[in-house]
Amino acid sequence: MESLSEARARNEARVLLGELWVSEPSHIDLTCAAARCGLTVQEGGLDTADGRLVAGPYESGFVRVRAGIASAGRRRFIVGHEIGHRRLHKRQSYTDTVRELTSYREKDPEMEANIFSAELLMPDFLFVPQILKNAPSHAFMLALSHEFSTSHLATIVQFITYTKEPCALVYSHRGIVKWIRKSSTWEWFIRDGTVHVYSGAGEFFNGKPTKAGMISTPAGAWLTQFSINSEASIREDVAAWPEQEVALSLLWVDDDL
Repeated sequence: MESLSEARARNEARVLLGELWVSEPSHIDLTCAAARCGLTVQEGGLDTADGRLVAGPYESGFVRVRAGIASAGRRRFIVGHEIGHRRLHKRQSYTDTVRELTSYREKDPEMEANIFSAELLMPDFLFVPQILKNAPSHAFMLALSHEFSTSHLATIVQFITYTKEPCALVYSHRGIVKWIRKSSTWEWFIRDGTVHVYSGAGEFFNGKPTKAGMISTPAGAWLTQFSINSEASIREDVAAWPEQEVALSLLWVDDDL
């Protein structure tokens, strides 16, 4: 069930979309969205952060995005994140690194800004029709991220929010589970702590190459209800970010356990 803070973030994004008369992805102009909030968007001037919101007096201010970020979708997500801070957290200033831009912990203002940005760039009325007939995979998530011009991670979280498939996303850093997102139809408890060596993520953290697409993984490697010796299996698709020592495990139960 979605938390009140997440629901508030999504609702605030929908209000802004209504103010901009958005009816298709190409209508989501972040320069106009920022201006609606009294902000201008600038590139450069950052060394250690990816984005910054500088709040000025009388509802003014500006958004900075670090120069050199190659992905247009990631740049757009960062701008959306900073606009989210303005709409949700008013006159405060924020400096955001990868850590803040990948945070989906509960009751966290960074999570709220991330949820806001995802809903702003992938609003439910445009996003849901695109996911109804497709099985979950990182390849599909990448296609969606290109369609809506946003980040890969935000696209997965949005998919998990709206899909009817029993799916979950596990974000692991240096072999430790940092946070988990589950779809409304997911029924199982996921192991936290150290990633199991028999999982796809565990193979990545142990120096093995990741396999493309959904692969069969022992259910006990992820689910507390099963021992590692159980014959039950689930599906796992891993996207690895070696430079950040991060694994994104997209889990899917496509058969009865």
